[in-house]
Amino acid sequence: MRLPVVVSLLAFLILLAGFTLSIADSNTQFHVIIYGDKTCPHCRATYSYLSSIYDGNVMFCDIITNETCYKYYNNIITDFYGGYGAVPVTLFVVNGSITGVVLGEISGSTISNQSELQPLLTPSNSTTVFGYEVGGMGLVKVSNVTGSQESLLEKYDVFYYTNASSTSNVSYLDYIGLIPPLILLSLVDSVNPCELITFFSLATSALSGRKRSYGPPLLFIAVVYIGYLTIGLGLYQFARLINPLPLAFIALAIGVYYTVRPGGESTSDTLKCRWCERLGLKSPTTASYLTATVLAIISVTVLLPCTAGPYLIFATILRSTPPAIALLLLIAYNTIFILPLLILLLALRNLARQKKVAMWLSRNASLVNFLIGLVLVLISIYVITLLV
Repeated sequence: MRLPVVVSLLAFLILLAGFTLSIADSNTQFHVIIYGDKTCPHCRATYSYLSSIYDGNVMFCDIITNETCYKYYNNIITDFYGGYGAVPVTLFVVNGSITGVVLGEISGSTISNQSELQPLLTPSNSTTVFGYEVGGMGLVKVSNVTGSQESLLEKYDVFYYTNASSTSNVSYLDYIGLIPPLILLSLVDSVNPCELITFFSLATSALSGRKRSYGPPLLFIAVVYIGYLTIGLGLYQFARLINPLPLAFIALAIGVYYTVRPGGESTSDTLKCRWCERLGLKSPTTASYLTATVLAIISVTVLLPCTAGPYLIFATILRSTPPAIALLLLIAYNTIFILPLLILLLALRNLARQKKVAMWLSRNASLVNFLIGLVLVLISIYVITLLV
């Protein structure tokens, strides 16, 4: 199978990419309230970005399901933006004073750097509060409201008369909705014919001799799990820094590629693992731990990235979640991802099953790629419609 080299290189560049998180002065007391809709990708992106910087100080107020949130949101929209009802609207409160409100998505793809937010986190007792919009040049002042801080807080800050232990009227982002796409995308992603054939060759070599050894196959699975989880974390960080739309289009392109050209590792009844042959894996004695590690690394860096469209889509979805939640979801994703390898390992304990599995993989690799590509195209189109 010819591999999309560009996607493989992209995975490595993502792993090398990083970003610096800014933190506010520890002596400054502040909180940030995002008035928005949980289904709005711009609201989720704003929550994710600000949470990654000011973890624990960012709250989401759902104006769709909560009347109180909508009331305060409507006050801001009416006074600062002439009634223009768009979301998200973000309120900054420092040391008991409102320092500004911002209309629009605040993220790494809409502001040049985090220093633009610094004026909004600087203590101020001014009776004039500015309203900003996120534009092509970052934050732009568009209006201002004058009044005592007490009156402004009473009108715009939903937490003014509440405390941290009595905020039941505020709705935080709901992550239950991420479970269905997690299961679907991880299952689609887990069926990679190239990887399965590579693992099949390793496992049969380890289990066909007199002394069966489950060590190399299990090591292969462990390395794939850790490696692919690392790639997922890199994709997640990358998705948080850029507009997610290009990632969705990349996933769509991968899906179209495998739908139009669903090539397989082998087209005959005899399974051929080209990487295994290059490493000299032809007999049970060659299925060593070193061989298993090398094949797993090849799978993670070369074979898996070429069908990583579902992973790109999931990273795009996760960009609006805090890092701790994203890590847990990626762990769950990768746990489902390795299930076919574990099932295949159990099936290969019987010699007769080995032959049946080999014939099925060799004859259906193209069909599997086609179905994976088709599902990926449909999911990508759906995600793109949400982002546009």
